[in-house]
Amino acid sequence: MRTNASGAATDAHSPSVVAGPKEHFARRLAEYICNVRFDSLAPAAVARAKEQLIYHVGLAFTGALTKDGQQAMQIAGVLGGCRGQSTIIGQSKRVHPLEAAFVNSTFIRANGFDDVLFPSETHPGLLTFPPALAVAEQNHCSGKELLVAIVTSYEVLGKMVTDQNEARAVRRPSMPFGPFAAVTAAARLMRLTPNQTANAIGYAADSAMGLKEGNEQQPTHVYGWISRNAITAAILAQAGGETAPTILEGKYGFYATLIGDVPNVDAIIGRLGKDPEIMRATQKRYPGTAMNIVPIQLILQLTQEHSLTAQNVAHVNIEIPSERSTFEDSYSTGPFPTHTQAASSLPFQTAIILLDGRINMARYDELDNPQILAVIKKVSVKLAPHANPRYARVRILTIDGKTFEREGDNYVFPPIDAVESLLRDGDKFLPHSSLKRFATLTQELETLPDVSPLIRCLIPTR
Repeated sequence: MRTNASGAATDAHSPSVVAGPKEHFARRLAEYICNVRFDSLAPAAVARAKEQLIYHVGLAFTGALTKDGQQAMQIAGVLGGCRGQSTIIGQSKRVHPLEAAFVNSTFIRANGFDDVLFPSETHPGLLTFPPALAVAEQNHCSGKELLVAIVTSYEVLGKMVTDQNEARAVRRPSMPFGPFAAVTAAARLMRLTPNQTANAIGYAADSAMGLKEGNEQQPTHVYGWISRNAITAAILAQAGGETAPTILEGKYGFYATLIGDVPNVDAIIGRLGKDPEIMRATQKRYPGTAMNIVPIQLILQLTQEHSLTAQNVAHVNIEIPSERSTFEDSYSTGPFPTHTQAASSLPFQTAIILLDGRINMARYDELDNPQILAVIKKVSVKLAPHANPRYARVRILTIDGKTFEREGDNYVFPPIDAVESLLRDGDKFLPHSSLKRFATLTQELETLPDVSPLIRCLIPTR
């Protein structure tokens, strides 16, 4: 066995580039995963990986205080007790890597904030950072290794889904495809060989599912489950477990069974490493589906520019792509049984903006507020064919006959202030000195020979 420049293990006979067309899809992915080098990463992709790490750690602090977060801690105790050495963000309790990945993923997701890749419409951060941190800590990986694993996980996930329009229409793509992001991080940081990585991918494919039923009622813990399973998949492969070489593209493989169509494998492999997926990552600044970010921002802009309110607006017409037809919660007019369903509803979001002129987080708990429900009656959503799934057109009519209209198909939030974000979200768990040190070490991540000092910043000392 030999290693490449980033310390990733490779088979002695393996080339330093992606294997030829006679190799099966899982093996070709594995060759790519094992042979990515830190020096080949775009500086912008490295910077974005650091930003995403800080963003998701901040989400974990707030998620730890939720009902789902507390449940995850209890579940971790049942599954593995408190005998491990892996870190749960903001907690003094140490657990096994599988349980750390499970809890941290649940923490990150608990409040409905995360990041989303477009056009794949997946949640990479939830499924990359929890297994990556757990495995990197256990194996004393370097900062460069962690950064390579993060960027590569985003890359594999985004490229595997890009052409699967049907997958986006019929199911939640993060569920069937998410295991590939998580297992990429685990396999890379466990330094598996290409053969082992291909088998880990196979086990990840076997664990994939993801049903559309329930829309936004999808259990929060399912993301932690995927993260936990990914580490298990890598462990099975490392121990010598084998899966079908054609597990992805075969007649009864992943794509044929769960998606319906086998993609152009050569095209996917050819795009890996080009136009980095992590640069497409869209963070959320409020809960709910990222599919609604564009129309919400259009409504916010029009409301603030023209002093629009619930009192002077007669009607709001919103057009979004017909692809959203299977995601009913995203344009529901109620009733809203849960906080999550309200946050996912574009009419609900529109109503609270018109009432307050901004996103007021407290409103998401007012599921039966008569004021909100009355304004929702002024909102109509039309589904129409459109090539870009993020497209939206907003047309607002006022009671005095004026019309304001705007359309868009993309929106990028400005970068977060790393230290400010951590201090705001983490000061209930950690001293400011630890949070500032975590932010500093994250910015210097490629210089760390071992990520343990970085992760130790997330353990309470008081």
